[in-house]
Amino acid sequence: MSLTLPKPVINYLAAVEAKDAEMLTLCFADDAIVHDEGRDYCGLEAIRSWKQETLAKYTSEIQVCDGVARCFGERKDCETSRPANG
Repeated sequence: MSLTLPKPVINYLAAVEAKDAEMLTLCFADDAIVHDEGRDYCGLEAIRSWKQETLAKYTSEIQVCDGVARCFGERKDCETSRPANG
């Protein structure tokens, strides 16, 4: 079975795999908000800094199977069941 993901998701996963905080920020709108570990990171500069910090602190791996993204890392496991094309 071939899995088709939207281009923004492909770009985000590529940035995560490359461990590239700058590339990751290109996946967000200028006024985007990321909520992680009880904090909000508002805007591209804050998101870039957040990603740089998390890259320094944690290791993780993302696998996409049947439209489900599974993240495996040192701090916790997580899943999202949002459809791959939705």
